[in-house]
Amino acid sequence: ASPAAREPTPKAGPPRPWGRGAPVGRRPLHAMEMAAQGPVRVLAVGEGDLSFSRALQRRFGDAVRLTATTFLGRDELVARYKSAAGAIEELLQGGASVCHGVDACLLQEDLISDGRDATQDIVVFNHPHLGEAPGDSHSPDSEHVRRHCSLLAHFLAAARRLLTARGQIHVTLCGEQPALWRLRPAASCAGLSELQCRPPA
Repeated sequence: ASPAAREPTPKAGPPRPWGRGAPVGRRPLHAMEMAAQGPVRVLAVGEGDLSFSRALQRRFGDAVRLTATTFLGRDELVARYKSAAGAIEELLQGGASVCHGVDACLLQEDLISDGRDATQDIVVFNHPHLGEAPGDSHSPDSEHVRRHCSLLAHFLAAARRLLTARGQIHVTLCGEQPALWRLRPAASCAGLSELQCRPPA
């Protein structure tokens, strides 16, 4: 899913963490607690101009082993976002991996093609969106809503296969999207339990 074209939506809250097999209500394991055992492996999915990944690397430095992915190929990404080329260079210089043409629903297939270990402590998908916003986008029976329900369900299933034993998936959505796009049922079907839900800041 490409985050390049997003539907205008209300202000978003922080990511909603989901854990692999963790009981509902358990306190989320903070990234710095994970870092006590070594760098936290973070996978950022569906990045646009890579500003989130760049900010994450600047904030946590060597405490994070970051893999930033984009749905767009590198050439299209750089042509669309003026800041992308600089962000890619900074991320690579800081030790992050940057992968282009990665499908959020086929993470394992796209990330382990070179035989490397793709397991992650945290998988983040900020504002998943398929890029179109028809007039009926708020109708529960619309094709728009059905497609985004499918996107979330396939992403969560794909991301879960990459998680470590106490790994987390963080999803950022806006307004009524969590309910309309059936985030909780999709997470439950993927074998995930909600750790925390934060309202808009």
